[in-house]
Amino acid sequence: MPIVITLMISIALGLFVGQKIGSSHSPSPPLISLIENEKKPTLVSSDSQDSLITEEKRLPLPRLAHWLLDASPEEIALLWDHYSSRPGFDRQRTRLILSAWARHDLSSVITATKETKFDYDAWGATALIDPQTSLQWAMTSYWDTENKDFLRQVISTIATHHPGWLRANLDHFPEEWMKETALESLRVGLTTTPQEAIDFLTKHNQPIGHTLLLALGKEDPVAAFRLAAKLGNNDPFSPGSMPEKLIKSLAEEDPRLLDSILAETSSPSTRHLIEVEQFRHDIKTDPESALQHARELPNSYTRQDKIAALSRHFLESNPERAVNIFAQLLGKSRLLSTKSTHIITSESDVGIGGRTSPSQQLLKDLVSLNPENLINSTLPTVDNPDGGYRQVAKEWVEQDPDSFATWTSQQNNTEVYRQSAELLTYRLISDRKLAEAMTWAESGRDRGEGSSSQISYVYRHWHSREPEAATTWRQAATLDQSTQNRLNFIEAENQ
Repeated sequence: MPIVITLMISIALGLFVGQKIGSSHSPSPPLISLIENEKKPTLVSSDSQDSLITEEKRLPLPRLAHWLLDASPEEIALLWDHYSSRPGFDRQRTRLILSAWARHDLSSVITATKETKFDYDAWGATALIDPQTSLQWAMTSYWDTENKDFLRQVISTIATHHPGWLRANLDHFPEEWMKETALESLRVGLTTTPQEAIDFLTKHNQPIGHTLLLALGKEDPVAAFRLAAKLGNNDPFSPGSMPEKLIKSLAEEDPRLLDSILAETSSPSTRHLIEVEQFRHDIKTDPESALQHARELPNSYTRQDKIAALSRHFLESNPERAVNIFAQLLGKSRLLSTKSTHIITSESDVGIGGRTSPSQQLLKDLVSLNPENLINSTLPTVDNPDGGYRQVAKEWVEQDPDSFATWTSQQNNTEVYRQSAELLTYRLISDRKLAEAMTWAESGRDRGEGSSSQISYVYRHWHSREPEAATTWRQAATLDQSTQNRLNFIEAENQ
């Protein structure tokens, strides 16, 4: 919706509320600011009741809002009779008309919409204009019925537009479920300062979620982080570590918000997370400088996660470069394994538990997309004897052993073939494909050392599960005496 339309509707609703409530019930801060900053239109609407009624299409919102500002209750009632009989349903126009009408006559709004599809919105409109009267009427009308939805709608609307009134009257609510509804609505529709909301919810033993923490973090990042560290993983509204979610959300808002937390914390894991999140912002502004910075770092979780972030940045627009950047990481160092993260402040030590690092997750994703391209980029060279290919091979054989076996059979490098065949035997053993595992163990006999030990390793598993098949294979196989002696010893152990 265009900004002008939204602004006009907001101003209209704000004026409806302000004119009806006056000094006894102040509108919420957003409405007050609109009223203070925008003057009521001085020009009378060029529309008439007839022109709006004869409009063949949906009532235009700007014209409707302008006309309602000066319309009498009788005119609004006639417009409502026409609008409510038209096919279709538009909640925004419905609430705009009902709120304008309620400013003049609350009871007529409730009477005109009773037992219709509009009654739910009518209760919201009356609560917007006069919270106390609307709540009293709703309690009178529905207290003895099982349907409490209208009461909940009134309470929710009051929480959004008149939070101060609701907080002041919370202790007067006669039923506990009404208090719980009000507290939940106050938490979701944050229309007060974050610290006031936190103090209020804490007073009433209500949970504090990520949305409220983020609002506080925009004003006081350190205070928000200290509270998040105390709460740990206790976010009842969404899973995950509250400190980690706060850091990531603050980074999206403005990475500079994290500077004060970084200056205070003594936790390596917290510093790591903040530095990586700030680095993601650097990637968006200057990826080449970010890459140079990451390359110069010593091997660590921070370096790995930064390079992984860079690689993922290019993955969609330039997949080949994404693979090359990640291959450079693998070629320089072994990926550090899954780690247990602890975010620590001066007041608490919050264990978050083990997680897969971004670099490991990227490895999984790249292998699933194009494993052969990635592994060929990491094969050993004269300048880089390791190359990092084994890390890719481990992931590939886990994801798709059949395609990895095809690739392995095509390798001419003896050491690459031997190590790849070894990984295949381990995977096939875990899949209980023991005859296939032995075939791969045998295949390395003339292509490198270690084949004899591999044969013995596979045979131990095979003979313990399928002794007859294993023995039949041994009797037909051509084995040197040393290997034959090992297999005889395994058979003797299993008897």
